[in-house]
Amino acid sequence: MTTNFPLQQTVSFTGQENKTGDKRELFQELFAEEVLRAFKKKNIMMGKHKVKTIKNGRSFSFPLVGTTGAKYHIPGQEIEADPLAHAKRIVTIDELLISPVFIDNLDEAMNHYDVRSIYSAECANALANTADRNIMRMGCKAAAITDEASSIAAGLTPVSGETFTNNINLKAKGDELKASKLFAALMQAAEERDKKDIDEEAYCLLSPTTYYALFNDTDISKLIHIHRDVGGEGSVAKGTIAELAGFKLYKTNNLPTIDETAGLQGTPESRVRPNAYRADYSKVAALILSPSAVCTVKLMDLQTESEYQLSRQGWLYVAKYAMGHNILRPACAMTINKAG
Repeated sequence: MTTNFPLQQTVSFTGQENKTGDKRELFQELFAEEVLRAFKKKNIMMGKHKVKTIKNGRSFSFPLVGTTGAKYHIPGQEIEADPLAHAKRIVTIDELLISPVFIDNLDEAMNHYDVRSIYSAECANALANTADRNIMRMGCKAAAITDEASSIAAGLTPVSGETFTNNINLKAKGDELKASKLFAALMQAAEERDKKDIDEEAYCLLSPTTYYALFNDTDISKLIHIHRDVGGEGSVAKGTIAELAGFKLYKTNNLPTIDETAGLQGTPESRVRPNAYRADYSKVAALILSPSAVCTVKLMDLQTESEYQLSRQGWLYVAKYAMGHNILRPACAMTINKAG
């Protein structure tokens, strides 16, 4: 019995859209989708401060309005309005930040596992980490402004009547690794914010070492700040603390904790604004921020591009964004500083 098979079998290309066109069209979209999803999962800061998206231009000015006062009306006298002070914070866009990867056709064909999802996650992580670190650096620089003089020295124009908060300094070396000292410092920070009428919700960023130090007591019963029986919101079993002293807690490896006055470590540095994110962060144990502390301007939100390069026989994928960050309201930022 003779069976006739077709010379060419019909292939269903999983990357082809509606059986026509580029056989890898859907693969490219998958890469883009995975980058966006991984960026949102990894990034902490983008949803926790003021962000403005612009269509063109190199900078944006955030308006600031001062406070007004009150006075008693004098019978028969015409009411005269009091003037309000105004200022602005200018945010300049950094250069285009990119995370590229090249996939060779032959190498991919010989590989026994899919590398695209891995590569897309790594591209997203690189961009997310850079954004987080720069926003946190700017938050620390905002916290360092504690009066009008330091505001002017930082290149900002204070609004008439603007208030500032003081940072909390731990008293002894190693206090940043003691649960009771950290808890007391957070309570002091909450008190300082209340004294300065900073009523915007706030959160606290800690390195993993400092975060887990909140469990650091040989007698677990003394960790009253996490016991649910006394209003705490933590779990020793799970190793989590949701909130302390009114601050939502987040652990992150992107909190700046070293001296970067000579240059940034671990992230690329802007050529347009080489000194924008530089400072000495070696004393920072924790960073407390409200959304109005720092502002970001996006010229180009997170995007991906792909191109098949015939001369190189492979695909070039690029994840990218263009944005810049600056201080908005210094009073909304505070740091808990190490002793020494």
